[in-house]
Amino acid sequence: MAKRHMYYDKTEITLAMRMGNGYSTFHVPAEKVQRIKFSPMQAKKLFRKIESEMISIEAAGFPPLMLFKHEEGEFFETYKEELRKFGKENHISVIEETAGSAAV
Repeated sequence: MAKRHMYYDKTEITLAMRMGNGYSTFHVPAEKVQRIKFSPMQAKKLFRKIESEMISIEAAGFPPLMLFKHEEGEFFETYKEELRKFGKENHISVIEETAGSAAV
C-alpha cells in the first residue's frame, strides 16, 4: 500500500523525499517557497520511457524538491490540488506547463 509523502498546512509544506536508500523529511515554511511548478516529463520505467508529470518546489535554502507522478501514483493529483490551494493562500507563484509548452 502506497503512503503519502507530502502534507501541508497554512504555514508549511512537509515532504518525505527519497534520498539514497531511505527518506529525508523536509519542513519548508511558506515564506521560503519561491515557486511551485507542475510540468510534464518522460521517465524511464524498466526498459521503456513513459509519459509522466513532475511537481517541483523551489525554496530558498533547500535542494530542489520534486515529486513524480509515476512514483506517487494515486496521491499525485491530490498533491497538485493541495499545492494550488497552498500557493493561493500564501501568494506563491504556481506555474502549470502543458506538454506543448514544455521545453524539449
